[in-house]
Amino acid sequence: MREDIRKRVGVLRALKKTCLQEAANLATSDDGRIFGVDLIAFAVLNRSISLTDGFASMIEARNILCAGALLRLQLDSLIRFNACWLVKEPHSLVVPLLNGKPLSQIKSGDGKNMTDKYLRTRLQSSYPWLDSVYQTTSGFIHLSRPHMASVTSFGICDSTFELRMGEDALQPRDEDLKEALDAFGVATDALIHLVRSWHFTKSVAGEQRNHD
Repeated sequence: MREDIRKRVGVLRALKKTCLQEAANLATSDDGRIFGVDLIAFAVLNRSISLTDGFASMIEARNILCAGALLRLQLDSLIRFNACWLVKEPHSLVVPLLNGKPLSQIKSGDGKNMTDKYLRTRLQSSYPWLDSVYQTTSGFIHLSRPHMASVTSFGICDSTFELRMGEDALQPRDEDLKEALDAFGVATDALIHLVRSWHFTKSVAGEQRNHD
């Protein structure tokens, strides 16, 4: 593996410590009070730690099919955590989530069902890259072109057919690995930013409460 890719993997793995620290910050802020958004944030951060570890391992194994799917799951955490700010009562969102109710059946503050498309639209202005990366990585979740292209190739001139399976099918370019690493890093940074924004809001509210 090229050294620049190895360094990117190291930077990405370091974000796991950042997620742990953000969880600790939330747990101790406002005199240890825990709110509904805190519980969602803890789940999101824990998921991010697991996904980051798995994604880095898949990049090291040059398994781009699995890495792409894990990137898509990280985007899922980003858009769904942002749903906390799209409803009238953010802390109340934890109840339907714990009960297994899909976000797509919950209405936002403007009366829209919070489908994945709606959630992406609400974040698109802040992260212009989001929709493109989401659409691309969705191809790794559903059986589609990336999976077909990884195992077969056709010779146009001589009508030949080549089949590649297992490790022989995993032949991503270094540039593909770098692009995936950069995308996962940006998505994780965006997720941490949302958590920190909530931490700031929670801390300010706690200070105001103590002064009253």
